Amino acid sequence: MDLPLKRYEHTSYDNWPGKIVAILYVAGCDFRCPFCNTPELIEKYQELPDLKFSEVLEHLKKRKNWIDAVVITGGEPNIHKADVIDMLNELKAAGFDTKVETNGFDPNFIEELNRLKLVDLWSMDIKAAMDQYKKITGIDVNPTTIRQSIKLLRDSDVDYEFKTTVVPGLHDKFQIFKLTQEIKDAKKYIIQNFNPTKTLDPTCMKIKPFTDRQMQDMLQEAKQFIPNTELR
Repeated sequence: MDLPLKRYEHTSYDNWPGKIVAILYVAGCDFRCPFCNTPELIEKYQELPDLKFSEVLEHLKKRKNWIDAVVITGGEPNIHKADVIDMLNELKAAGFDTKVETNGFDPNFIEELNRLKLVDLWSMDIKAAMDQYKKITGIDVNPTTIRQSIKLLRDSDVDYEFKTTVVPGLHDKFQIFKLTQEIKDAKKYIIQNFNPTKTLDPTCMKIKPFTDRQMQDMLQEAKQFIPNTELR
């Protein structure tokens, strides 16, 4: 397995409601969102030491009585499809529920993992309204690709959630209005406020996050189209 596994968070209580999870972070991403809060996993990640998944798995097995599920995130897991499939197979064989977080840039990734029944919960990060994707991701994204991933999740029998990190200057209430129309009546939608602790583009660290009132305004905007919307 040639997987750039760079971080292992032993315990998280707020990533999957009702479950205690461990989180595995893989490096590399096909987007270049300036506000990304894991810049060390996007550029120059080769400088970080690799973790051996076999050793992580053994540690997880020893903690099986305490951990309900394992989350695979990044970076972006879809760029390591074969290795992620191997990893998920081993996690499922060990009895763990699994969650995969993705940007939806590769619908085939979602389709394949669903066909293999390797995922119990998907979390897709919808970056913005479709006409703003290039501005926010830094690459030329075909909206059809993102819509295809959205449809695959909505049409499958696997649980899913959509989420958006909102950043002043890039997102606003009107953006949320347009975005949520694309995913109207989705099972679950999460809006999370930007946290400028560390960012891919250092200038983003100067941006002040939205106020609680502004976040509540976006929440109410989203609830018009997705009743099950929450702030995180």
